[in-house]
Amino acid sequence: MTAVLRHQPLLRLFCQLISLLPAALLPLPALAADNPADGQATAASDSQSNTDASTSTSETEAQAAAPERVLPDEVRERHAAVLEYLQLFQRSDEIITLSADDQPFYGLFLQERSGQPQGGALILHAEGEHGLWPQSTGMLREVLPDYGWSTLTLQLPDPPALPVPPTSVYQPLDSAAAGQPDQAVDQTADPAATTSTAAEPPQADGEPATAQSNDPKTVAEPIKVDPVKQQQAEQTTRFELASQTYRATTVERIRQGVAYLNGQGQYNLVVIAYGNSANAAAQWLNETVRINESGKAAKGLALIMINAREDTAAKVPLNQQLGTLLIPMFDLLTEDNQLSAYQLHQRAGLMRHKNRLGYQQFQLKTPITDTDADAAMIRRIRGWLRANAAGTRVGLNR
Repeated sequence: MTAVLRHQPLLRLFCQLISLLPAALLPLPALAADNPADGQATAASDSQSNTDASTSTSETEAQAAAPERVLPDEVRERHAAVLEYLQLFQRSDEIITLSADDQPFYGLFLQERSGQPQGGALILHAEGEHGLWPQSTGMLREVLPDYGWSTLTLQLPDPPALPVPPTSVYQPLDSAAAGQPDQAVDQTADPAATTSTAAEPPQADGEPATAQSNDPKTVAEPIKVDPVKQQQAEQTTRFELASQTYRATTVERIRQGVAYLNGQGQYNLVVIAYGNSANAAAQWLNETVRINESGKAAKGLALIMINAREDTAAKVPLNQQLGTLLIPMFDLLTEDNQLSAYQLHQRAGLMRHKNRLGYQQFQLKTPITDTDADAAMIRRIRGWLRANAAGTRVGLNR
């Protein structure tokens, strides 16, 4: 008992040490708890950095994975199908390669098969078609060689698309435009004081009052540009440049086609134009036709138009171009034409007003896709060619 009492202070000290031991082994939270706002800001910054990095990485991966958007070239594919078709049926000998402005293009040539040559027919297809288009260029190029006409069908470009009307941009109206009343004027105030106050605006402290200039030229006002008008002007400029290139290319291809027919011994030529290609044909004829001393056009050129209509890229209207031609012209129309009866009447009336006796307009009563209409069209064209553009064989003096 005495021994236990003797060691009791030691046991009490040991127990106190044991109670302090867990607190000594715990981590010190004071560093993070001294400034809890700094800890939260650091954690938020690290989270935002990780989020930005992941977003940037995902955007980069999406851009790398997204394929490039390529639109199909419908014009090139359409004409490439013509060449593939002729090669598939072993008719590649009809394909000739010409060049205009250092750009190659194809033509489809067929020699006359009657033994009595009449001349050469240069056939121009309409917009969205090609040289073998059924019920139009393809039909005539196959039939006319049986009646003495060598045919050459040219590859023509499509006119540029019309500019899209710009989207309206609505601007907020100012107080005057919105109809808000002006600030009320105190009628009880002294007029002289009011005039003085209005004429002399308040000056800043320490700055002397200076006279205000009433000359509007000295006031620099910012130039306001209407975004709608600016967009429309840019689209119009691009369309005009593309139209100019289109017209020059089309006329040059016609010129090269005529040169090829001349090289084949064909100097009695008739241009057969479908749809919008009538504008280019009339433009080339106006540049080419020679007028003799008696005021008549030299023989050897004629024009046949089938469902002729205005070209959206033409600089001069079709009727105006036709009115200056003095050559024989046949204006053939079917029920598939895109003109109204008034427009057709205006064209015929203009030619009568110009006293163009070589112009003839004829309307078929059946659509061009009908088989009977094909036969009727061929008969009309054959009869008109025989009466107005028949050629003769000329021998060469050796």
